[in-house]
Amino acid sequence: MGPRKSEIEYVNLELVGECNATTIPGADPVLAEALTNAKKLADGALTKGPYSITKDKKVPHVAASGDIHDFLSYAPYWWPSDKNDGTYIRKDGQRNPDVSLLQDQSQLEGLAEQLLYLCLGYQVYKKVEYADHAVYLLDVFFVDPLTKMNPNVNYGQVVRGSNHSPVGRPDGIISTRTLAQVANIVPVLFDFPGYQRIANPISTWFQNYGQWLLASDLGQKTAARKNNHASWYMVQLVMVISTFGLPTTPTPSLSQPVIDKLRQFISNTLPQQIDMKTGDQPLENQRTRPFHYLVFNLQALIYIAQWIHHQQPKQSGADSLFRCLDVDAYLTKAVDYLVSYDTKKTNEDPTEAVRCVQQMKLRREKTMGDQDILVKKQQRFIDKAKAGDMAGKVSGPKNTIYWLWSR
Repeated sequence: MGPRKSEIEYVNLELVGECNATTIPGADPVLAEALTNAKKLADGALTKGPYSITKDKKVPHVAASGDIHDFLSYAPYWWPSDKNDGTYIRKDGQRNPDVSLLQDQSQLEGLAEQLLYLCLGYQVYKKVEYADHAVYLLDVFFVDPLTKMNPNVNYGQVVRGSNHSPVGRPDGIISTRTLAQVANIVPVLFDFPGYQRIANPISTWFQNYGQWLLASDLGQKTAARKNNHASWYMVQLVMVISTFGLPTTPTPSLSQPVIDKLRQFISNTLPQQIDMKTGDQPLENQRTRPFHYLVFNLQALIYIAQWIHHQQPKQSGADSLFRCLDVDAYLTKAVDYLVSYDTKKTNEDPTEAVRCVQQMKLRREKTMGDQDILVKKQQRFIDKAKAGDMAGKVSGPKNTIYWLWSR
């Protein structure tokens, strides 16, 4: 049983920047392991790619626009009906295997994962080969006219069948959430000479994508949702625009409309997502795989929280908003609910929650100490999950490098 593909999380590049190859001899064992594995993953990434949503794309698996550069994904829980009349019906939690006929999402996720390893490797080890390959992957995916992706998700999670429209749905924006990981890690390359050739096209791409998220009908409908779709929308919105800006304000910053959406999300959506009395997330707990969705939404919320905590002074308004509304109280309550959840009743994998619990434990430990009751409870959950039947899911190099930005 190998390790699962990790969900994205906010990478604090300032903390990563404090590490370098000379750190290893005097490093604590956990950091030394993270540094060693960062090199191992970066070396492996040199052989991966390139990635493109145009790869092997052929009719009928092309967006209704007819443009192979338009991102396309199929709604995973929709199946042909028993009527055999070309209509589709929804079966929540039952993934239709033929959604894998499309490679757009897996290509994007492959790019984001390998780019993470290459950029971390370059930042720590200063090896030019890592940066060169990262630039090559970015060029193919976002810049090259033959292979680039268009900066929109107009055809995300399309529901097939004669009873549905061939255009995308608000749900589809979740299919491109790893674009936030790309926007998060690319700044490592900003001062690399080889990046300058694609710097303007990359910035333009993400500025246009940020504008699409903000202004498109699908973007606005997703922002108005109450469940994990709204959370992952916010992850993309704040990360993309804080890194690249918008077409009208290309300096990386948060425009007033983005701050307004962030305020709306934290003030109104978050309290509807997490019950502060119990820590339950009712909208996620009603799904057929409740534990999975409880974790999935929490991953996005922790990303947003970590991002706000690490903002530059120019985003201090957002940070003040965060502290004022005490998002950590919601997250702490939700994590406490998770670590008490009986996954045997739903036959789910407890290791899915390990990273969430680790992140919140590290945060709480810094202020409350390792003898805090909740910190101890969180550690017991982590230890039990890592000793269980699914321990292999949270093993290997991918599950150690987090210490570079989380310590």
